[in-house]
Amino acid sequence: MGGTIMMAITRSASGASAYSRSACPTFSSWDDAIAFSADERESSGRSWSAIIDELLRIRRLEDDWDGEGSEAPHPALVDGAITLAQYLRAKGNPPPDRVHASVNATIYLEWHTPLGYTEIEVVSPLEAELRSVRKGSTDTEVLYLTRQS
Repeated sequence: MGGTIMMAITRSASGASAYSRSACPTFSSWDDAIAFSADERESSGRSWSAIIDELLRIRRLEDDWDGEGSEAPHPALVDGAITLAQYLRAKGNPPPDRVHASVNATIYLEWHTPLGYTEIEVVSPLEAELRSVRKGSTDTEVLYLTRQS
């Protein structure tokens, strides 16, 4: 994954939409926003191979995959999610607890840890949004990720 540009935004998770954008972004490192402990990075019972297999299954979805008329994620978006998963794996991050297609034709990767909740929504083949809430906090930290080719 060539270079990755990350923009971090911290805001209260209560009140307005948890996903609204802040007007004053700041830059931060990937590790500052992900709620993983060192132990979770090193030892995970989950498999990145199983996550890639699930993404390949999502790649075969067709429109109305949920019976509610939702569009399937575009194969190029799924390919971007696979590239992101390979990048996260290479960086030593644990596999997500869950990966799934959304009703908005995007893909979510979710981690539930003792330190909090982290999700990455792949919104285009080259862009993703990481949202993290640490346990006991009302703040959501957001990183906008862009893959540089």
